[in-house]
Amino acid sequence: MINLKEKAKKFPKSSGVYFFKDKNEKIIYVGKASILKNRVSQYFQKNTKQSLKTKNLIDNTFDIDVLVCESEIDALIQEAYYIKKYNPKYNVLMRDDKNYFFVGITKEEYPRIFITHQPLKPITNNLKTQYIGPFTDGFAIKETLKLLRKIFPYRHCIKLPKKACLQYHLGRCPAPCLFKSEAIDYKQQSFRAPCLFKSEAIDYKQQSFRTPCIYPEIKTIVRKNIKYIKEILKGEKKSLLKNLEKEMIKYAKKEMFEKAGKVKKQIENIKKIFEHKYTLSEFKNMRRADIDWQKAEKFIQNLLNTKKIISRVEAYDISNISGKYAVGSMVVFTNGIPDKREYRKFKIKFSGDEPNDPKMMKEVLMRRLKRKDWPKSDLIILDGGITQLNAVKSIANKKDLIISLAKRNEEIHIPNISIPKPTKEMPEEIKFFFQQIRDEAHRFAITFHKKLRGEGFLKE
Repeated sequence: MINLKEKAKKFPKSSGVYFFKDKNEKIIYVGKASILKNRVSQYFQKNTKQSLKTKNLIDNTFDIDVLVCESEIDALIQEAYYIKKYNPKYNVLMRDDKNYFFVGITKEEYPRIFITHQPLKPITNNLKTQYIGPFTDGFAIKETLKLLRKIFPYRHCIKLPKKACLQYHLGRCPAPCLFKSEAIDYKQQSFRAPCLFKSEAIDYKQQSFRTPCIYPEIKTIVRKNIKYIKEILKGEKKSLLKNLEKEMIKYAKKEMFEKAGKVKKQIENIKKIFEHKYTLSEFKNMRRADIDWQKAEKFIQNLLNTKKIISRVEAYDISNISGKYAVGSMVVFTNGIPDKREYRKFKIKFSGDEPNDPKMMKEVLMRRLKRKDWPKSDLIILDGGITQLNAVKSIANKKDLIISLAKRNEEIHIPNISIPKPTKEMPEEIKFFFQQIRDEAHRFAITFHKKLRGEGFLKE
């Protein structure tokens, strides 16, 4: 008989799926792990409290096989695939204890994606719904959908709102609510519809049009996004990447380079999700735990060549639509922890013919630096590139530590250093801190911008 405890010790230290088999080589349980060796070995440790079902599972297991995966996200999806394929006895028995999760996709004109425990009782009203799963880890599938939504935006709301929500402005929803009415006012809205701008002779800022041609375009984008998400969740990532590469080549041959570039970015982002360094469990722990600020502070001091104590870090972002309803946000992290009592909002007074983020950022910082009654910042982080940094440097004190964080290439611009520093070369904890504070500044700015836009006016 196979010594399962010794066999488990030889399993790789990588993410994957494991299969418990009975004496007839039938698969009786499927599980996933961020580290296969550690997870499977836990089943055979002494003094471990185990449920009766788990003890029965171990007693009836005669062999264990593993499947190595690219990442924990890949393991999550492969686990769901094999549970559905084999319907293992002990996965069914343990389902009541674990409350397995399913991803529901409604069959509507603009499909909605949601997570549920009960695939037979959808929370939608009499809508036909397709379910993918079961997934054993609720946190993992939620985080996976968040990542996928950044690449393939989809609708999440149960009822279409009257106005575009925050998710649209964050690029996570195609905003079908904007297309309920045939009359679309291009003075008020911003659309991802390049088909509308084929003719340079039409000024969409000045006119309002009825554009039925936009509906097939939007529907096609939405349906493609849903199709791609389904394929990924079903474990068909490789075939999806092949099809996207063919699509990219097709656009390139037709000299539709903008569309080819967009598809290329989607391919890169999918690969990044499945090859990313964080496992979901590590990311979960980092979200819940405070950053080791002593280590982070030391790294930032070395990065900026300073011995200055860094405790209060302020981050700034700008939000507007073509310069209209422009706002700025200031978020504050003290020793690596958000301090929401210190957050501030700014209605931007600058106005010009075109949106000018560097000028807007300069105005916000000029007003902030005049506030001697506010605590002094130890480090200022600007959302943007070298232009934002140069604009603010011109009005700041030479002793102020100021950097800018460019989202496109994930790199940090530092005064008097010509080459930016890529965050991907930094420790994961530092990279996470910069992303966290930038995203929080963006969220705070977007929320305020949406509020002003809803009011329909901007007070001077």
